[in-house]
Amino acid sequence: MVQRRSACYLASGRPVVAQDTGFAGRLPTGAGLLAFATVAEAVDALERVDADYDFHAARARRIATDELDSAVVLRDLLRHAGVCSG
Repeated sequence: MVQRRSACYLASGRPVVAQDTGFAGRLPTGAGLLAFATVAEAVDALERVDADYDFHAARARRIATDELDSAVVLRDLLRHAGVCSG
């Protein structure tokens, strides 16, 4: 999952470029949150953020609210625990 520091960056509207440790399969990537596996991919991601920072900043904040907000996470946790169905 995304590190706590990265989650804080996303919540404050700061784009994150991070090595993909499996989070790319669970969170939207490519805008605001960019995953890389190689140095070339990291450079490309940084260049993409630099070329349109405002777009990536807005997407970062959106990822935080849509995917990492406590209400979203708690609802999913309770559903997986079988406590609720909604």
